[in-house]
Amino acid sequence: MHQGAVTAMCCSRNHLITGGDDGCVKVFALYSMDWGLGGVRALERVYRVHGRVKCMHLDQSGDVEAGVDLLYVGTNRGELVVLRLGAYI
Repeated sequence: MHQGAVTAMCCSRNHLITGGDDGCVKVFALYSMDWGLGGVRALERVYRVHGRVKCMHLDQSGDVEAGVDLLYVGTNRGELVVLRLGAYI
């Protein structure tokens, strides 16, 4: 699914999240009944960051009932990107 190497992965309650050298953070539904070839059917959202994804940390201490988590993404350019996950589900 990524155009470059996958450099970071983490899981939330409902999602598998991958980040790669292509500058993409991809969110997949863990409970998808049919992932299809390369996970295309389980793919829910794609975020683009400036530079390559080097590390990710998922903070699940947010509102459990609302299902909102924060994803911190570090890039090779020294940027820290904060993504809010869960509100779109």
